[in-house]
Amino acid sequence: MASTEGRRTQLLRGVLDLCLLAVMEEGPAYGYEMTKRLRARGLSIVGEGSIYPLLGRLDHAIALQPA
Repeated sequence: MASTEGRRTQLLRGVLDLCLLAVMEEGPAYGYEMTKRLRARGLSIVGEGSIYPLLGRLDHAIALQPA
């Protein structure tokens, strides 16, 4: 059972960036709203604790891109 949960967590880490970008495309929102959007699409294990660090990493990555 623990290995199934571990695989689910690893899969989530691999796709969460793309899923978050997809819901961000719907329009601006706070992290809580983005979490609700992700949950509405079946990612029920995503919480705000996962979203806010990811938003920070994405913001940092965008800031580092050349103009």
